[in-house]
Amino acid sequence: MYRQILVDPNQRDLQRIMWKSSADAPVKTYKLATVTYGTVSAPFLATRNLRALADEEKAEFPDAADVICNDSYMDDILSGESTLEGAKTPNQIISTITERGFELHKWVSNSPELLKDLSASSYVFDKEFQDAPVKTLGMLWDPKVYCLTYKVKISDKVNFSKRDVLSEIARLYDPLGLIGPIVTNAKIFIQELWKIKLDWCEQLPPDAMEEWMNFYQKLAKVNNFKIPRCILLPATIRIEIHGFSDASERAYAAVVYIKCFNESGQSQTRLLCSKS
Repeated sequence: MYRQILVDPNQRDLQRIMWKSSADAPVKTYKLATVTYGTVSAPFLATRNLRALADEEKAEFPDAADVICNDSYMDDILSGESTLEGAKTPNQIISTITERGFELHKWVSNSPELLKDLSASSYVFDKEFQDAPVKTLGMLWDPKVYCLTYKVKISDKVNFSKRDVLSEIARLYDPLGLIGPIVTNAKIFIQELWKIKLDWCEQLPPDAMEEWMNFYQKLAKVNNFKIPRCILLPATIRIEIHGFSDASERAYAAVVYIKCFNESGQSQTRLLCSKS
């Protein structure tokens, strides 16, 4: 994405690099003409260009412009609607962005009908859907059942050091906090290891090892979790946000729930996110 965005010629002197094709070759100086990975301004420039593109195309493609402005995160677009008829057509988004040099691919949806006109090369997998979930902004999403899932790999190790424990806990990628209680228990265990002043590579003492193995083996059950991605009822007419927080000597956390009501008087409450 970055390499499709040109830098103003007046600013290219700030992106000079030196290169030698071999040890004996003379040093050559180049100016990088496009946005460069790793620079502080790169994420802003990429996002700013997408928003400018959307503003310029808003009159002709209002739906696509709305998705680009409000449903994109860097080079990912994550959008949806409650009905197929209300969904923004992918082809309109593709037409809008491709003209500016950005190629959209890895399309996936829980509705094959929505993607029926896309070429096979645009899919993250074939139109018949494979069994494996796909990554959506780092989260695992199973489009067949429209749920978020988790994948935890359990090692067959029997001896763990403090470094090993911290490494395993770091693998619990949960940006929304949907498995917050599990992650919190893991963090509390790390606190206990610090209290007994273990070195990084020192094996856990028997009591701590037993507690850790009991927790660690149960982590495999997280792979069975299926959390509905949809948080609203059909024909929702009112939404309430409920937030709670609490603290103790061992941990503190905040959690947000969303409660929605539809035209039939039904209500539904879902966990939105949490942080500990």
